[in-house]
Amino acid sequence: MEKNNIEHISNSTFELESINHGIDWLNWTMVLICVISIIGSRISDYNYIPNLFKLKTNYNSNQIHTKKISSLSLLLNYLVILTLFIWQYIIISGKNFIAPLLLFLLILGGIILGTSLKFLIIYVIDVVFKRKIHFHINLHITYFQISGIILLPFYFLSFFSESGIKSQIYLAVAVLFSLNLIIRELKSLLTALNNRISLLYIILYLCTLEILPLILAVKILKG
Repeated sequence: MEKNNIEHISNSTFELESINHGIDWLNWTMVLICVISIIGSRISDYNYIPNLFKLKTNYNSNQIHTKKISSLSLLLNYLVILTLFIWQYIIISGKNFIAPLLLFLLILGGIILGTSLKFLIIYVIDVVFKRKIHFHINLHITYFQISGIILLPFYFLSFFSESGIKSQIYLAVAVLFSLNLIIRELKSLLTALNNRISLLYIILYLCTLEILPLILAVKILKG
């Protein structure tokens, strides 16, 4: 697979050393898709992204916010950029034993399947408990879109980083992702309490659909 490498002069040997081994046409194509998705979202609805960061979203609505082109474009950006981060981590760690393109598609498919299954479970629970307000799904979509926009520049920076700096970028991404998750769940908790949903349901939801999948994902990546 062709690589685009950037070189710099080592301070100790004054020789050119490659500082990047991860840029290829697949990488560039996927990043381009992410950029086009964000631009397309902006063109489709000029105020969608600013309102997104202002959290001007009606969570107490029975409509799931995936009907706008802007919303779908930002969801695509999130799915692709998250896949890229996991894909790059696996390749760098040397745990990849299959073709990079196949690995990318497997990760992307797994994320889409897992996210869809989670949304389906939440939706079924809402239907069973006769809740017409799907605020959990709307909250997830909003924070997915925000995460995708924030993560894109971090991934782009990781293109041209040495291994030490790259690990710091991954640490910063992990911190931001964790903060985003905490804020999302606090918002979810407050919204649930405002809608008079039982605390037992909230605890079960957090344990089964938030904490457990996160623990499994971390164990799979470390394994």
